[in-house]
Amino acid sequence: MTFKEFVDLVAEADKTKQIYKSLIKRWTTFAGFDDPDKFTDAIRNHKLDPYQFLQSVIANQKAEKRASITILQAYYTMKRFIEWESEERLNGVKLEKLTQTLPGRRVKSTDSAPNDTEVLKLIHHSNLRGRVALILALTSGMRVGELAAMKLEWIDFNSDPIRITIPATLTKTKRPRTVFTTQECAQLIKQLIGDRKTGSLFPSLDPTKTYDENTPASPSALANAFSRNLKKCGLRDKITEDSPMFRLHSHSFRKWFYSKAIASGMPGNYAEILLGHTIGLDAHYLRVDQEKLASEYKKIEPSLVFLNRENGEVRKTVQTQSEQIGLLQGELATLKQQNQQLASNVGSMVSQFMGVLTKLGVNTELEIPPVSGVKLQLDDGTEIDMGKAKEPISFRVVKGKAIKKQKK
Repeated sequence: MTFKEFVDLVAEADKTKQIYKSLIKRWTTFAGFDDPDKFTDAIRNHKLDPYQFLQSVIANQKAEKRASITILQAYYTMKRFIEWESEERLNGVKLEKLTQTLPGRRVKSTDSAPNDTEVLKLIHHSNLRGRVALILALTSGMRVGELAAMKLEWIDFNSDPIRITIPATLTKTKRPRTVFTTQECAQLIKQLIGDRKTGSLFPSLDPTKTYDENTPASPSALANAFSRNLKKCGLRDKITEDSPMFRLHSHSFRKWFYSKAIASGMPGNYAEILLGHTIGLDAHYLRVDQEKLASEYKKIEPSLVFLNRENGEVRKTVQTQSEQIGLLQGELATLKQQNQQLASNVGSMVSQFMGVLTKLGVNTELEIPPVSGVKLQLDDGTEIDMGKAKEPISFRVVKGKAIKKQKK
């Protein structure tokens, strides 16, 4: 079985195939072979000891202080490649585990999300291409592999918020996923692409290959660009000295997006959906309407503005104040309705009271405050609208007729 046949058989997704190809080519070159098929020929012909080779791979990665997950990935990829050949052609014996040299599997994560100050520093130290990649990562929550493969055809610039559809072949769940980005990011994308309508958003800049707008940058190239920017900004530090990973890396931008979305009021399961995570039972039963998802993203968009942060905060403040004004207007309308009902009740009570006084033939004095809806018939035939009065008015009631008392 050839190297190509092995990769095609064991890997389904294009991204996984690329990882297998990259790792196998790297380590067969490390062993002194320019072709992976020559490497397996050497093992079959007993010219290369697979155990010594795997030990050297682990030793090399440890010397470079690689994270345990990176060492394990290299080891198991090469072990599987060797065993696949050995099962048919190398005495049919599988390789034994190298338990004494393998690092522990359980590695405590000691990374974190950048704070807002660090994010702004990274943005302002980036060129246009790097700035677009960084802001797109921060505002969409996309994985670095999805960013690298991104095509202009995925972007709907006419939607609000800006909608991006990632095809199923590139997502971990093997389902197409919709994410969003901000109007600010969309404007930067337009500056970057100029008149282009199709092709890769981030074409490969590999100097060994002919430039082609349809050839995307590799995920590692984009991740390395992020790492260089972090180092340039003095942010390539570790939380603890013996930590196998840096505090900030390309995956930290997804953590920043999630933290910011939750802090800005987005429901947790919606944020998880935008990140492309499977979320327990919700993964099977939760079906979120895309318009609802867009609406929830629109609410947090002001918190995802960087270069025009002041404008973003103003928009957020205006939005909040508009909501508060709407609530106050509703309360005012309710109070007006209650006041009208109260005035009607008072007017009815006054009329009833005057009627009782008439029937009883009682003479008395009244002082009535300004009340909307109350009108009094005077003995001279005129009518006073108490709703228009500026102050309480005193009356003498004689035989059911109101006589306005003159001020002294």
